[in-house]
Amino acid sequence: MKSLRLLNFIIIALMLAGCTSSGVGGGGSIFATDTPLPAPQVRITPAPDAKAAVTAFFDALKNDDYEVMYAMLSTASREAITLEDFSKRWNDALNTMSASSIDVVVGNSTISPFNAEVGYTINYQTVLAGDISREIVMRLVNEDNNWKIQWDDALILPELAGGNVLAMEYSVPARGDIYDYRGQPIA
Repeated sequence: MKSLRLLNFIIIALMLAGCTSSGVGGGGSIFATDTPLPAPQVRITPAPDAKAAVTAFFDALKNDDYEVMYAMLSTASREAITLEDFSKRWNDALNTMSASSIDVVVGNSTISPFNAEVGYTINYQTVLAGDISREIVMRLVNEDNNWKIQWDDALILPELAGGNVLAMEYSVPARGDIYDYRGQPIA
């Protein structure tokens, strides 16, 4: 038992001796060389410009280039809607509201490395209903360092969310009777 205590004491003493610093006054280096490390290289890679992606999307809309618009959708959005359905939804909405021109003003954006939200005001000038203006928020995802749009019908008009469709009901008034100066009906 005494020999086991003596052995433990010798092992602990050797371990403590190995932990002390070498040289007079200590301060020895644990590294092989005293050469300083180079300064760290800091690189900041900014996220792409989300507002530019939104502007390009609506420029393609103004040129009726639905293929370019569709290519700007996220992978998940393209899997959820075909090019034909995407084009039809835009065409149906624009034709129903009788849009003659479209103005878009891109507003504030919130950007993180993988997601972005960009607000915009869209103003449809229509032949039959006057101006239709809405403020909408577009959600984007970063795919391969490019912003891609998360498609939703509410990007056309917020009221189209959830599968709603745009419809215009025309009311043509009946023709009134026309009388001559003697009170007799004319044709």
